[in-house]
Amino acid sequence: MKFFKLFLHFFSTITLGITLVCGLNLMTASEFYVVPKYILLQVAAAGAITALVSAIAFYKEPKTSKQFWIVNAIHYVLMCVIMILIGLWFGWLSLELKGILSMVISVALVYAITFTLNYLLAKKDADEINKALQRRRK
Repeated sequence: MKFFKLFLHFFSTITLGITLVCGLNLMTASEFYVVPKYILLQVAAAGAITALVSAIAFYKEPKTSKQFWIVNAIHYVLMCVIMILIGLWFGWLSLELKGILSMVISVALVYAITFTLNYLLAKKDADEINKALQRRRK
């Protein structure tokens, strides 16, 4: 059950991040793009694939700060490789330096969005736990 909850959590935050970055990329493009009707399914598929990898990577919580940052660095590289492959498969980018750098930057933006959402949710949970503990001590 823990894995499934973790998967759903990552699926929702990553898919939201991909959607926001995709929208930002379309809004700032210098050319007019017709968005394919199947783009939402592609975004959901990319979200599901990366959420599965994320749930596996973060199923066991790192015990130290050093482990946390190592796992995150490896996870980011994995996300870049996976999204480059997905991007090539779905035709989101071309196999040239500009396309690959664009995807690496897009992954960084999604990572920042997801990291921020995860931090805010964890902080909210911690605050609620602390308040409950304070009430219990009184």
